[in-house]
Amino acid sequence: MLMEVKSSLQFFEQNKIELKSLILAQIERWRHALHMQVER
Repeated sequence: MLMEVKSSLQFFEQNKIELKSLILAQIERWRHALHMQVER
């Protein structure tokens, strides 16, 4: 039982990190796109 909880926690931690980096990358893209629009 404890092992299952541990492994799912580890899985969640990894996903959280991936999600965070995906969101950050998306924000960077939006900022870049907005910047391009402002320059026009």
